[in-house]
Order: sequence, then structure tokens, then C-alpha cells
Amino acid sequence: MTLQYSEENALRANLLGDINHAELMHYLDTVGNGSGTKSMAAAAATYRIKPPLGYIYVVEKLVITLTDNAAFAGNGFGSLSALGNGLLIEIREKPGDSDEQVIQDITNGVAVKTNAELGALGELVVAGGAADCFVQATIKPAGPWRIEGKRGESLVVQTRESMAGLAGLYAMAHGRIYTNDV
Repeated sequence: MTLQYSEENALRANLLGDINHAELMHYLDTVGNGSGTKSMAAAAATYRIKPPLGYIYVVEKLVITLTDNAAFAGNGFGSLSALGNGLLIEIREKPGDSDEQVIQDITNGVAVKTNAELGALGELVVAGGAADCFVQATIKPAGPWRIEGKRGESLVVQTRESMAGLAGLYAMAHGRIYTNDV
């Protein structure tokens, strides 16, 4: 197989390095590399996906899935009542360091506390009955989020209070994996 030269391919190679063509489908976890806790239906914590040194993750969408064994609460978060502190979605540099910085605030400084606020970030699917609920939010940025390993960047979902009242809460990043020179 030969690749054809085009300005678009040249631009991509210049901006992103060599294309690895690997599909990115990773759950965010407490460590950032897939080895940590993935279920966010727990105490308040920070969940992230962080590319290793020499890689760039180009995230085309973030899918947040929530399940519970109770009916959907129209003005709440899943089946829970509205959250007090909610959750944040951000891109951060130098995660875990004392000088960690937010470089892109996806929730615009407003913590997500209700299903409606989660839906305002993207496409929302809700299903369930009197004894269960399923909520899935698909957040697609206008242009993909570029998370670079050599700059110590990560895509973060931070739960700012316990989500242990839910049966399940997960976030999965979808996109592409690229390599770059370090």
C-alpha cells in the first residue's frame, strides 16, 4: 500500500508526527494509563486519560455512561437528585504535579450537576423504567482535543463529590493515536 501525497496529509504529518493509525477507545481511570479504577460510581476522585511520552491522543468524542437501579430523575443526575458540587471536564497539563494547570475547560467553569447540564455538552440518550435508568452523553468537540504525552497533558473528568449512589458511571475517550518525536 502506498500513501498519496496531499497537502492535507503533509499538514497532518507536520502537526501530529507519524500517523500510527491506531484507534483510541480507552476508559478514563484514576491513573490515566488504563491501570487505575475506571468506575466513577465511587467517592470523589479524578479520572483521566494520559498518553505516554512520544504519543498524541486526538480525542474526537467523550462518551459518559451512567446506569442505576432506580428511576430516572428528571431534574437530577441519573437517578440521583441534582449534585451539589458536580463534575468537571478539562484538559490539564502536568497532571498530579503541584503546578498542574487547566489548559482547556470543557465545562466552561460550570460543574455538571444535572442530566440537562450533561446533555447541554452534547447528545444525550436516556432510557429506563420505574426500577432502572440508563443515561449516555456523547460530547463531540467542534475540533478534536489534542492531548500530547511529551507535554504531560491529560483529558480529565473530576467528580467533586461521591457518585457511589449510582450503579455505574464511566467515561470513554474515542479518537486516534499518533506518534511524535520526543
